[in-house]
Amino acid sequence: MFAAGLSHYREKFQSKPSQFAQANLDDPVAGTPAAGGPGTGDQRFGDAAASIPYGADRNVTGVFTEINVQPLEWLELSGAGRYDDYSDVGSTTNYKVSFRVTPAQQFLIRGSYGTGFHAPTVPQLNASLQNYGVTANPYDCTPDLAAIASSLGAICRPPQTQYDVFAGGNPDLTPEESEQAMLGMVFEFSREASVGLDYWWVGIKDAFGQIEETEAFANPATYPDAWTTFTDIGTGTTYIAYNQTNINTGKEYYSGIDLNADASWQLPFGKLRTQLVATYMITDKEQLTKDGPYYRNIANYSTPLDEVTFRWVGRLLTTLDHGPFSHTITMNYKSSYLDVETTVDGIDANGDFNGEVADVRLEVDDYFTLDWQSSWQITDWVRLTVGALNLFNEDPPLSLTASNFQIGYDARYYDPRGRVLFGQVSFKF
Repeated sequence: MFAAGLSHYREKFQSKPSQFAQANLDDPVAGTPAAGGPGTGDQRFGDAAASIPYGADRNVTGVFTEINVQPLEWLELSGAGRYDDYSDVGSTTNYKVSFRVTPAQQFLIRGSYGTGFHAPTVPQLNASLQNYGVTANPYDCTPDLAAIASSLGAICRPPQTQYDVFAGGNPDLTPEESEQAMLGMVFEFSREASVGLDYWWVGIKDAFGQIEETEAFANPATYPDAWTTFTDIGTGTTYIAYNQTNINTGKEYYSGIDLNADASWQLPFGKLRTQLVATYMITDKEQLTKDGPYYRNIANYSTPLDEVTFRWVGRLLTTLDHGPFSHTITMNYKSSYLDVETTVDGIDANGDFNGEVADVRLEVDDYFTLDWQSSWQITDWVRLTVGALNLFNEDPPLSLTASNFQIGYDARYYDPRGRVLFGQVSFKF
């Protein structure tokens, strides 16, 4: 089998805030232009910075081909290649090769290797610098931060103060390039039961990312591009601000093992099916600067990366089908990890500060939740579904991270809503 193709498209992006949002008016009602020029006029209450318009576009052309051959009954080979040309970030050629070997009817071995290319979006390259609130944590002005502020014609905030956060497009952002490989096997014990194991590896060069605020404020001189300025419209004072614009952070490497097991049984009252899907992480290491050190975070919260990677993540689904009814129970699992290091104050029996300060790291517990769903096919065209997420109302495990502004759990990895009941009626015509 052989295939080939050609693609071409044009992307155009425009951000057009109103004259009022751009602070170009002294009288928004009458439409009077700002006497001091663009950006100096009246602003909406609570706004800390004017919205800045921008626009950009690009053309993308691609050519691709793919071939699949089966030289032997038990061997299948595939190859694919693609050339892409982006008018704003250049051209690239990538490929993929793969194989499938079936030495026996119940046994499959498969593998692949390929390269990849990920172009930054039009806004990632061209968006105007905008204010996005303040940092999650308050910070002191270190000598390094004060020196950077001075070089930018700004000053630091008062001690233990949150700093303004800005982000925008980076015209120097270069595309991500990657290599990836996979080797796996599938064994069928019978028509009703099989198990698959796949080892995978991904390497990324010039990865997109931002310097996390805790790392930037801890080592401001290491990240000179992570800073900008902000002028307070009330006082006219110019402060140093945190710039969280995307940059090319360096290289990243990931690897793991995916497990997939299926089984089914025909019972007197219906059919029972179960599936286990899980991933075991082996490698997760990332740079924050080109040629800089690698940071690892599997089961161990990395402060420089401001995140954790679970060693194990998986779910077990069990479904019973009988007549017009179907019932599914899903068990979700995330493994435990060592939490972010946090400075805590000691308190006495009355809840008052006792003068003691300590750095602690909690062990964040394993997390199990159970979901339930039942469906009734009332007629050929009407289906009723009811169920519950987190059926037993499990609370997220305790975490002291402040990356999401609140402390007590990590909202990036856990849902704080508890038990969620739902229902749906579907009509098919």
